[in-house]
Amino acid sequence: MVKKVKTPEQEKRAQKYRCKLRYEMAVVKLKVRMKQARKIRDWKRLAAIGDTKAQEELISLAMERGNPAPVFPA
Repeated sequence: MVKKVKTPEQEKRAQKYRCKLRYEMAVVKLKVRMKQARKIRDWKRLAAIGDTKAQEELISLAMERGNPAPVFPA
């Protein structure tokens, strides 16, 4: 297989593109984490006032992460 030789300009452009892609992926990951954190905060608030569905969600999330299940006052 013959490797195509890149000119310095092409290499620079490729590097810039890779950096941009990496940055965009980081932004997407951050947005997803923030959305998940917001959802968890909402569940915690609802669970504190006795919403059983929110309590189940928090317990299942704890199980997924391998954390001890939260205890809610009856």
